[in-house]
Amino acid sequence: RLKNGAEVLAAMRATVLDFVGPQPMGDPRGRHSPRVRVHGSLVGLPGSRAVAPPTTNSSFLSQVRIFVRCALLVGTTGAGMTNMIFMPPSGVVLVLQPRGVAEFFTAMASGCGHYGIAHFVSCSVDPVQGTEHEGLSARLCGPIVPCKNRAAFACHVQVDVPAFVTVFRDALSFAFMSRAGMPQKGFGGCSA
Repeated sequence: RLKNGAEVLAAMRATVLDFVGPQPMGDPRGRHSPRVRVHGSLVGLPGSRAVAPPTTNSSFLSQVRIFVRCALLVGTTGAGMTNMIFMPPSGVVLVLQPRGVAEFFTAMASGCGHYGIAHFVSCSVDPVQGTEHEGLSARLCGPIVPCKNRAAFACHVQVDVPAFVTVFRDALSFAFMSRAGMPQKGFGGCSA
């Protein structure tokens, strides 16, 4: 669903490294507790030293263990974002929210005691273009099941990376800075 995912992940990695400095982000064998953990395919990037938990074939308990230490969750709208319910209170949830797709996850973040940030992104092609639902807003499309489903499942997200990096940097700051201005020990960032 994320059309320029490699570019977005590379920008996230560069921003995280800029934020925490040149120190290692973790040990792939799990010998050292990582300061920043990225959930998803960031590990696949050349030169990445991040620790990424498996995203498939994981037990429910292993998924809970990932998110119970997560201070920052970043992802496109979808079922994976519901893992925020396992995050500690006052986490940050950065939702890559496609324009025209019904929004639920920033509201859910607020209900879970987190700081929800909606960063609006575009679908590479309007998923309801050429249908009878063309031109409907997300609010009007939502109650119409075929419209809602097409908008939600046919959107291939295109992220404006420079705009995203600005928001992502702010989200990192909110998630990892304590009152003393130091990163909060023991928390990791997660990307769904």
